[in-house]
Amino acid sequence: MFLIPAAAPLILETTRFSIGICDLPHNHRPNRCDSGSGGLPDRSGMDSIPSRRMKTTESPTLPAELSPILAASLLGGTPLAWLPAPEVPAPYQQLLVHDHDMTSELAGFHQDSISLAILQSRQTENTYFREVTLHAATSGTPVEYGLIEILLDSFPAAIRPLILAGDTPLGTILTSSGLEFRSEPQGFFTIPADVLHPVFPQSPTGAKLFGRYNHLIHEDGSCLARILEILPLTSANHQSLFPMKNYDAIIIGGGPAGSTCAALLAEKGHRVLLLEKDRFPRYHVGESLMPFCWFTLERLGVVDRMADIGYTKKHSVQFATQDGRISAPFYFFEHLDHPAATTWQVERAEFDLMLLDNARSKGVEVRENTTALDFLKEDGRIIGIRARTEDGEPFEVTAPITLDCTGRDALFQRKNGWRKRDPKLNKIAIWTLYQDAMRDPGLDEGATTIAYLDGRGWFWNIPLRNGIVSSGIVAERDYLYRDSRDPAEIYAREIENNAWIKEHLSQGRQFGEYWVTGEYSYRSEHCATDGLVLVGDAFAFLDPVFSSGVFLALKSGEMAADATHAALLSGDISANTFADYGEDLCGIIEVMRQLVYAFYDENFSFGKLIRAHPHLRAKLTDCLIGNIQGQDFTDLSEALKEFADIPAPLEHGRIPSRLQADEFSITPCANAATP
Repeated sequence: MFLIPAAAPLILETTRFSIGICDLPHNHRPNRCDSGSGGLPDRSGMDSIPSRRMKTTESPTLPAELSPILAASLLGGTPLAWLPAPEVPAPYQQLLVHDHDMTSELAGFHQDSISLAILQSRQTENTYFREVTLHAATSGTPVEYGLIEILLDSFPAAIRPLILAGDTPLGTILTSSGLEFRSEPQGFFTIPADVLHPVFPQSPTGAKLFGRYNHLIHEDGSCLARILEILPLTSANHQSLFPMKNYDAIIIGGGPAGSTCAALLAEKGHRVLLLEKDRFPRYHVGESLMPFCWFTLERLGVVDRMADIGYTKKHSVQFATQDGRISAPFYFFEHLDHPAATTWQVERAEFDLMLLDNARSKGVEVRENTTALDFLKEDGRIIGIRARTEDGEPFEVTAPITLDCTGRDALFQRKNGWRKRDPKLNKIAIWTLYQDAMRDPGLDEGATTIAYLDGRGWFWNIPLRNGIVSSGIVAERDYLYRDSRDPAEIYAREIENNAWIKEHLSQGRQFGEYWVTGEYSYRSEHCATDGLVLVGDAFAFLDPVFSSGVFLALKSGEMAADATHAALLSGDISANTFADYGEDLCGIIEVMRQLVYAFYDENFSFGKLIRAHPHLRAKLTDCLIGNIQGQDFTDLSEALKEFADIPAPLEHGRIPSRLQADEFSITPCANAATP
C-alpha cells in the first residue's frame, strides 16, 4: 500500500479525456508524467490489458508533486491498496482497465450523459486544481469521484476560460477543440468505501471501492495530467430478466451498415437481434449518396420509398476554386444510362430510420436505447455481447456470429486497440446547417459542391429539402486552428476564403450548432476474428471528399450479410471464412483512397489527368459513382502517380494471420442465453 501524505488540495476529474499537470513553475515542468518521482517501475504482469500503450505497474509510486495537494481532499491520508489489472473485477474491469475515454465508458454503462460538479478548486499561476464528482445527468446519481490538476498554459487561450468556468466537463471541451491526447493508466487500487461516504452514501459499511491512477499524455509524448479516478460500488452480478431467444446473429448498431446487414440476413431466414444505443430518428452527418448506393437500396426494397419521401435529387458533383470558378459538373447520366444515375441528398435522421424500419419489417428484432458494453469470449472466439437495456438492466446474449456495426464508435476496435489511422489523411471536420442559402439553377440545384481552400482544405455544400444546406469544412488541424479554436469564428473566417461559398452562404442564415470531429481516416488492424465481423465505419472510415460514407456502409453491410449467410450455412464462423470479405472490401477502399490522396496533392487536378489520359475519364467517373467492385483500376492508378504522391495499399484490414489467446481482452461469458 501507498500512504497518501497530508498537505494542500488537489482536484481532479475525468470526462471524455481529462487534462492536467504538476504544480511546478512553467519553465520547470517535467516532460514526462513520471518525472520527479524517479520514474515508474517497468510494466509487470499486465499482459491482459488490451491497449498497447498502457504501461500499468502493480504498485506505481505517486510523484512527490502530488503530495501537497491530496490531504485537503476527501481522501486525506487514506492508503491505496494496489492490485494487478487482471484482479480488477467486473464491471470495474471494463470501466477502468482501458486507455481511452473514461466519460464515454461511464455514459454507455449508465445509459446517460455525464455532468460535472466541483467540490473545491484552487488555482496557481499555471495550474488549476479541482476535486470533482461526475454524475449521470438525468438521475443525478454520482458515477465517479476524481482529483485532477490542469496546467492552464498547456491550452490555447480560447479554451482556458471554458475550463475555468467549471460548468462543462473537460473532456467535452477537449473533444470539441480537436486536441490530440491519450490515457495511460499507471495502476489500479481499492480504498474503503467509508472514505467517500459523503459522495457515495449508498455504499455498505466495509465495502471496497475500485479506482485507478492515470496519466494523460499529449500526442507529442509530454505529460498533460495526473489523475486519481474512483468509482462507486456497482453490482457485478446482477443479471436482467431480458427475454432472450436463440439468435443466429447479433448486430450492434442500427445505422446504414447494421440495418442493411440485418435486413438481408433476415431475408435469408436467419434470426437476427439488432441493438442500437440511440432512439431513432436521430441526427447524423453524411447526407450525400453516391449513385451506386442505388443497387443496395434496390436489393433492400426501399428505392420506391426513397422516391415517395422526395429527397433532393443529386445529378452531379462539381468543384469550385477559391476565386469562385466552377468546374464542368460530373453528370452521372452522361456516364451511366440507368436509374442509378440520379441519386439523392438525404436527411440522415429520416433515411436511417427508414432503413431500420425496413429491417424490422423483415423480421429483425430491434432493441433501441440498448447499449453494447463488451464482447463475450469462449475458447478463443466471440460468442456474444454484454449490454444494457433501455431500463438500465444489464444482460448477456449469445449467437454464433456478432457483427460490429457501431460506426465511428468502433466498439471492438476501441476495446482492443485495432484502430490504425491513415498517416496523411488525419483531418479535422467542422460542419453546421444553413437555411435558405443560394442554390444553383436547373439540374445543378441538388449538386454536391466541393469548394477548395488553402492547403487543399475544402468545403462541402450539400442541398437538402426545405431550403436547408449541410455545410462543412475539412482541413488540416494546424490550418483550421491557426488563430482560433471557436468553430463559429473559424467558419466565418473560412467563408471569406472561397468566393463560391461566400456567395451561396451569405444569402442564408446559419442555425443550430457547429459539430467538430477528428481522426478522419482509419482502418482496423483486422476485419474479423473468430465469431465476429467488423462492418462499415466500425471497420474503416475514409475521408468523405467523394461522399463515400453511406456507400461504404451500405456496400460493406451487403457484403458482410452475404459472407455471414454463407458462414452460418457452412457452420464455420472462424475469421478465415471472412478472408474474401476483407480482401474485397479493402480493394474497394484502396481505389477510393488513391483518389483521395490525389485530391489532396497540390500538383493534381482532374483537368490535368483527363487531358493527359482522356481514355480514363470513364474509369475516373466509375470511381466517383461507386462502380468499383470487380473492376481493374491499375491503369488509373498508374496515371494518378504521374500527378500525385500515391501511397502503397495498406497491408492491414484483412483477417488475422494468427490469433493469440491474449491478443484481445474480452469479458468472459457468464449466465448468458445460449443459442
